[in-house]
Amino acid sequence: MRVNVKIFIFPILLIFFFSFQYTLIQADPGDSIQNAISITTGNTDGTLPGPASDNSVWYKISLSSGNYIWSLTGPVGTDFDLDLFDSNSVYLEGAYHDTYPDSFLTIDLGSGSYYINVYTSSGTGTFTLSISAYTRVPGDYYDNPIRINIGNTTGTMLGPGTSGEIYYVITLSNGNYKFSLQGPGGTDFDLFLFNSDGENIGTGDGDIYPDILIAMDLAAGNYLIAIFPIVGSGTFMLNINTYIPPTGDSPANAIPITLGETVGELPGPGIAEETWYIISLSTGDVKLSLTGPAGTDFNLELFDNELNFIDAAENTSYPDILIVTDIEVANYLIAIHPISGSGVYSLTITLYEPGKSSSDAIVISLGDIGGNLPGPGLIGEIWYFISLNAGDYQFSLIGPGGTDFNFYLYDNFTNPIIGAYGNEYPESLIISFLESGSYYISILAINGTGDFTFSISIYEPEPEPTQTMRIELGETFGNFTNPAPDGEIWYNISLLAGDYQCSLIGSEGTNFDLELYDSTLTYVSGIYGYTYPDILTMLDLETSIYYINIQSNGGVGNFTLTISEYFPLTNTTSIIISSTTATEIISTDSIKSTSSTPIFFNIALFALILNSLFFLRKKR
Repeated sequence: MRVNVKIFIFPILLIFFFSFQYTLIQADPGDSIQNAISITTGNTDGTLPGPASDNSVWYKISLSSGNYIWSLTGPVGTDFDLDLFDSNSVYLEGAYHDTYPDSFLTIDLGSGSYYINVYTSSGTGTFTLSISAYTRVPGDYYDNPIRINIGNTTGTMLGPGTSGEIYYVITLSNGNYKFSLQGPGGTDFDLFLFNSDGENIGTGDGDIYPDILIAMDLAAGNYLIAIFPIVGSGTFMLNINTYIPPTGDSPANAIPITLGETVGELPGPGIAEETWYIISLSTGDVKLSLTGPAGTDFNLELFDNELNFIDAAENTSYPDILIVTDIEVANYLIAIHPISGSGVYSLTITLYEPGKSSSDAIVISLGDIGGNLPGPGLIGEIWYFISLNAGDYQFSLIGPGGTDFNFYLYDNFTNPIIGAYGNEYPESLIISFLESGSYYISILAINGTGDFTFSISIYEPEPEPTQTMRIELGETFGNFTNPAPDGEIWYNISLLAGDYQCSLIGSEGTNFDLELYDSTLTYVSGIYGYTYPDILTMLDLETSIYYINIQSNGGVGNFTLTISEYFPLTNTTSIIISSTTATEIISTDSIKSTSSTPIFFNIALFALILNSLFFLRKKR
């Protein structure tokens, strides 16, 4: 039987055609520029995320030539943006503000079709797209600025721009200029300066009025000024004048500065050879730090805008640090005074986060300091700063049971000096002959959290030996079952005039220290190391009785105390002894003449013993 193929092909093509049409019908309106939703001027409501693959939505509008304002609003907490394209899908303009309405102007737009893409940068929800014809108003856009001159210009916020801004243009000659903006209380208006190429060359965006912008070495030409309302509305005054840089010779002629480092030189231009600065500060805590050349003494003083004295930094060593807490939003005056010397100084002003780093260290003095770990530092530490006179000091740290807190001492340049790493409280350090200067201390939680007490005191040992043990030169063995303050043992020894050396070795994980006192129990010297042996060299001792105090400042266990005569060697000396030879390599002028005989005697005796052993073995 012959089959007509055409009969079967036609239904197949029909099914394919309707399937294709069904697929087209199922495409979501607005999911692409080709499938954009047609709208007209006025308000159009929509929802994000949209139907497009990037969650946006596309619109199409036909316009006659003219000026138009495009505006988008969305829910609080969201950030919706919009882009405008021509009929060839070429990007024309966009609105990407952080606050609503997101809007822009198009001037002299040609007639035709345009595409709008609305998308979310943050959040979801409903939005309103508004498109309307716009009648030009002077100052509404950068191409339609209001011409002004040097002096005062008064205006009103909200301005005619799409974000409530207003634009001005001014022609300036070569020179320096000061732009000052003043607005009503409770508002925040900012000013922006642009050159003829549209480049932003300066901003006055302080938190308090006046907003001041200093523009140095401007070339002759036209400059655009935009004033934006950040908070509030009302009348403002813009003042533009030539600018003569202040010399800092008085509060009225103070040099404006900002947070960060300012470098100057003393003697300054003031009556008392000082230099004056002015700075605008926001609410919070502020740290002022002054450093000068070695051998000088420069001080800083802080005043409010009415020249009422607030505080001063008058240390005799650098840095001079002044920390002011709970400061109010206002302008402040700073005077740098030379007390002695001259030279270049550095004034650094930063927001203060107490204890976060060495630069924000908490200033402390002798005594007890309470704190809590973890601290604000990068690894949970807390930093302190202290100025100390030359002398002996004791540092002690106590934390909660079950914790392990350590502390570390640094010099003025944050170079590490020593640390306390014990496993028991108190963590204690005694440092003798500490130089006068400034020091940093960091306290870190190795294990656990909680409150701690850190204390720094002048170390003045007051021995009260209730019982002492008599010892001789050589080794003495002892044991601690309790750490300090109960863990201490006293010895006494009679020594002839000369040089001596004490060596102390304790059990692993302990921290035993030794101190030497004369016959009247007056402190002579001590050794407080963290690695064994602790060695104390005592030169030119007089014939007398001496007391030795062994303390446990960490851990319990055995120790060995060795006291011997000390023979300093000025040339290299080495003594090599074996079972077959006894060879001495020594420089006779490197040993005191009074001590050479015992050394040779000991070597000769050792040789005699070896010879006797050899003789007995041979006889056998």
